[in-house]
Amino acid sequence: MKIQKLTLLVLLMSTSLLIAQENNSDVISLGFLNKTVVTQVGTSNNSKVEQDGEMNVLGGENNSSKVYQQGTYNNALVNQRGSFNKAITIELGHHNYSNQSQGVGWAENNFQLTFQNGDYNESFQLQRWDYNKGIVYQHGFSNLAKQDQRTGVNASQGSIAAIYQDGAVNDAFQKQFGKINNAFASQIGYSNFSNQDQLGDNNAEVVIQNGKHNSAIQTQEGDSNNAFEFQLGDSNDSETTQLGNFNVSETIELGNNNISYTNQEGNLNLSGTLQLGSGNNSSTLQIGELNISETLQIGFDNSALTSQNGLENLSLTGQFGNTHSSIVNQAGNNNMSFVGQFGGSANPN
Repeated sequence: MKIQKLTLLVLLMSTSLLIAQENNSDVISLGFLNKTVVTQVGTSNNSKVEQDGEMNVLGGENNSSKVYQQGTYNNALVNQRGSFNKAITIELGHHNYSNQSQGVGWAENNFQLTFQNGDYNESFQLQRWDYNKGIVYQHGFSNLAKQDQRTGVNASQGSIAAIYQDGAVNDAFQKQFGKINNAFASQIGYSNFSNQDQLGDNNAEVVIQNGKHNSAIQTQEGDSNNAFEFQLGDSNDSETTQLGNFNVSETIELGNNNISYTNQEGNLNLSGTLQLGSGNNSSTLQIGELNISETLQIGFDNSALTSQNGLENLSLTGQFGNTHSSIVNQAGNNNMSFVGQFGGSANPN
């Protein structure tokens, strides 16, 4: 009996060692006072951490990296350059992939966090120069997140990017070049898409989508621009482009199959779009300064087109019901337009 127990114990120990050996972790640190903590629970997980730099011949200083993997076939890559950078990766589930890279040369005080819970999720984070913060949280199946932030110069204030995705097959992309930019994307549901691109300083972009097959695209070039998109429902589409300074755009779509396009070029322009129902279409184009456009559509299959070119123009459009159509075109300065339509077809397509 003692021999059988001893044999069983040896077999269990051998099996445990074999399972543990299926996890792989490679750590390379150059310089001094770098810290790396890797914890792997499960089988066939892989992690690779490199902490280096071009700050001096010794490499980077005081970089800190933590990797926690629980499950099977998870992969994590961490690459840090510079000093005082921090990266945290947490992967729970199976076949998740994370790639974090930050700092170049004297890049300092960057922070990255990736949390993935589920299966087949992917996260890519890239940060260059100083004081950037990137956060990715993904829960579900086959979600994809990509962040790219670059301040462009040393000793400058950084930007913040955050992605939250809960569901399946959601894609979120964020790119910020400049200082003190902020981007936030939240997607809950199935097969939603968001793309946020900012070039300049002090810009902010927010995307919130809940449902299926929604799409939001935001592009801003200049300084101190703000864009906000909120979509609740299925198959809604929103796109905002702002070129200049101090422009503001807000889009809210509640329902299904709504479409909104906003394009503002110049300074201090304001656009607001609210669509409630299904199959509504809104397009807003403003070129110049201090123009204001507000569009409200409640119902089904309504269409509104607003175009303003000049200074201090005002357009207010409200359509209530179904199958209404409005076109406003103003060129010059200090023009005003007011459109209100009620009723419409009782049998929307």
